[in-house]
Amino acid sequence: FNRVVGADFNLITADNKWGGKAYYHHSFDNFSEKDSYSYGAFATYSTRKISVLGGFIGLGKNYNAEVGFVPNLAIYPGTIGGIIDINYKFYPKSGPLVLGSPGFTFDTNYLPDGTLTDRTITLRQDMRFRNTAMFIASLKNIFQKLPADFDVLYPKGDSTFLKGEEYHWNEFELTYTSNTRKLFTYTLTTSGGEFYNGTRIRAGGTLSYRIQPFGSISLSGDYNHVELPPAYGSATFLLLSPRLDFTLTDKLFLTTFVQYNDRYDNVNLNARFQWRYKPASDFFIVYTENYFPEYLKTKNRALVLKFTYWLNL
Repeated sequence: FNRVVGADFNLITADNKWGGKAYYHHSFDNFSEKDSYSYGAFATYSTRKISVLGGFIGLGKNYNAEVGFVPNLAIYPGTIGGIIDINYKFYPKSGPLVLGSPGFTFDTNYLPDGTLTDRTITLRQDMRFRNTAMFIASLKNIFQKLPADFDVLYPKGDSTFLKGEEYHWNEFELTYTSNTRKLFTYTLTTSGGEFYNGTRIRAGGTLSYRIQPFGSISLSGDYNHVELPPAYGSATFLLLSPRLDFTLTDKLFLTTFVQYNDRYDNVNLNARFQWRYKPASDFFIVYTENYFPEYLKTKNRALVLKFTYWLNL
């Protein structure tokens, strides 16, 4: 069995300048009794010129929410993290640019014993145009101390990067999103630079077409080429994902996507039917199946039913 009990507190002021959230969740099952917690809090301050976010999270190594998503626990034996994000905003009076926003993010992650495992420092420039297009450029300084052995290139291969090793690298990323008012839209992304003890080049994006008023179809792709020292090797990875969003009525929706991932040698099908029977209350039927790419032979499948009801107290 699996149960999760928790409490959430949400804050927003009348002038929308201050916001935030605090929560504590605890899971119960027949596997463990200790370290089954998840907690966190963050606060935001936002005006026309500046926005600031600060927060922290904590996650016990035995926290288990089987109907939700729990990041990091496959790698970390529990985690404590914190983030600070600051953005300044300026508004040109003429020209195609409607908003410019330089930003800074400091993100850290620790093990429960206080060992620093991850730190990312990001400098970012956002540019939003009058036609709704957007361009984002960022530079990242990344530190990692590995919490476990793993292989960067082949998930099932022998571990070439060992627990306790430390890596420090820099990388860049550029993203452009086209005019979102048009029926056909696209997003293009490229990044590159150092990567652990080697280099990486990445290119990706999404092509999308709206079929009004029924829904949209899209195709996402991601290409990565990783070049490590000769003793470690090199590899190229490709991920492709077509998606269909279909509106049957103003209360019935269908979302289906397929994903091909050659790094994990997997094809995934996910179909979700949603019935919004009243505001903020839904009934979901989700079917998912994983296949071997060569013969589309089933690896595993699951059918999940989810019911939500909004209590307006």
